[in-house]
Amino acid sequence: MNIRMNQVAERGWLVEFGHCAVPFSSQEAAGQFVERLRQRLAAPHRLPLRDADGRLAQPLDQPAAALS
Repeated sequence: MNIRMNQVAERGWLVEFGHCAVPFSSQEAAGQFVERLRQRLAAPHRLPLRDADGRLAQPLDQPAAALS
């Protein structure tokens, strides 16, 4: 994902990613947001398992009772 951080005249900073734009009043706050966003995008994401009928199946690391 493309993440851009730009200064917007005297109004502050704008972080743009995908179709989103988030304004910040300081470069520091914008930079912290960008770093957190990059960490979250790089984190592993487990996709839900589905059975042949498209229903959520039991995750391998949880007992069946946890799904109800």
